[in-house]
Amino acid sequence: MIVLHVGAGKCGSSALQRFLSINPEIVLEDGRRICYHVITKKGIFSGSDVKKRAERSVHKYWNSQDFKIISTLDYAYFFENLSEEDIHVFSAEAWINEVGHESIKLFLQQVGKPVTILMYVRPQIPLMNSAFWQWGAWADADPQEWIKSRVRNGAKWFSKYESFTKLDKVEECKVRILSGDIVEDFLSIFGETNIERNDLGSLSNKSLSGELLRIMQRNRHLRPGVHASGIDFVLEKYFSGIGGNTPWVIDKKMMSFIVKECYDDNKSLLTILDSEQAEIMSNDERWWNIFNAPSEIESADPLPAKDPINEALLVRAIEVLSEKELNNA
Repeated sequence: MIVLHVGAGKCGSSALQRFLSINPEIVLEDGRRICYHVITKKGIFSGSDVKKRAERSVHKYWNSQDFKIISTLDYAYFFENLSEEDIHVFSAEAWINEVGHESIKLFLQQVGKPVTILMYVRPQIPLMNSAFWQWGAWADADPQEWIKSRVRNGAKWFSKYESFTKLDKVEECKVRILSGDIVEDFLSIFGETNIERNDLGSLSNKSLSGELLRIMQRNRHLRPGVHASGIDFVLEKYFSGIGGNTPWVIDKKMMSFIVKECYDDNKSLLTILDSEQAEIMSNDERWWNIFNAPSEIESADPLPAKDPINEALLVRAIEVLSEKELNNA
């Protein structure tokens, strides 16, 4: 069995990849193995090679590269020799966004065998708040327009599901609602295992605290661009839990837009879920309605520092830690 986890941004991908990277071979009680592989332009890596690379990385995980990078390489021999009885898992956060590209079709031709697509999704409103602080805040774009564009083009889950099911070689597309521990849910799909949870926690790459995000806004050299996210993992490692909640920037007007934009797609998604997953989705108002924000609405723009001198000292410490961690990654 070949499983392609097509991660959606801020939907638990990093946590699952961290677990699988540290545990690249998991034996189930029925004797089958879950084998995690990483596909790159330099080759396909498995087992201890993945674990060693992950342990050296500041992210503490390793994942496959984009289809547009790996689809042009000849890896058909690897898939021809995979054991039929085991579960072979590949994962990349970007893959969900490549469903309409020719590159995924080329890659599936290389695989040459039926594959299962696995998607984890979550309600669009809280997702957009997290996504804004992961990418939008560093895109130098109007926050409202950035969120609207992201909703229209990247957060309609049924549309993604439907596109995957139409691809040749896709035997099944499983959609799971991210409502708790993604690792526990992932393992439950395939069977029982007695593995010890040494995945360093299941909330990898969760949104940073408000204070840390505001510091990076005021000191943009720390987070110079949309994809310069290595600093986030450094801050998570050394400053986790410090500085309050992630700022909430989505007001009721934007909530209303998101609900209306995604409502029909969400209704369609509900029809393809199993009964347990459908119940979780049905009972979560964040899919269907405007709700009270978890905190006061804050500005998406940088706020002035409360104590510039202490902030300068903290910024210097972050610079030193970042240089150390990212250079050793």
